[in-house]
Amino acid sequence: GHRHAIMASIFSRPGDLVFLLFFTSHIFFTAVLEPQLFLPRSVIPAPAAALLDTYVNLFNDPLFIVRPSWFKTLVMCEMLFQLPFFFFASYAIIKQRNWIRIPSIIYASHVCTAVTVILNEYATSIMPFENKVRLVAVNLP
Repeated sequence: GHRHAIMASIFSRPGDLVFLLFFTSHIFFTAVLEPQLFLPRSVIPAPAAALLDTYVNLFNDPLFIVRPSWFKTLVMCEMLFQLPFFFFASYAIIKQRNWIRIPSIIYASHVCTAVTVILNEYATSIMPFENKVRLVAVNLP
């Protein structure tokens, strides 16, 4: 017969729980906010459009206002590669699967590169310092 390893509850693994919350929250934001950079407003559900409007109004994010081509390219990579990874990572964390380790390193490398470019854009943009702090704070995690 097969021996089944006893899985510890996700709630008894605080580090895993943090990663699970990170990945599942990113599923939401990647699937709901980011496609709006590419789709006509007329096809976007009103609650999703309102959420993006709220984000833009709260953070005055120049990347979501101006939508430069390089940023849209990064977002497209996130939608094509990171979004599926969020599902695989969530599953692997819940099921305590070690095969997620190397894909996680690849994911982290991509994210660190992309976020460095985005943070540099915020740092060098002409905007009030308080706005820069808010944008950095929301984009670091």
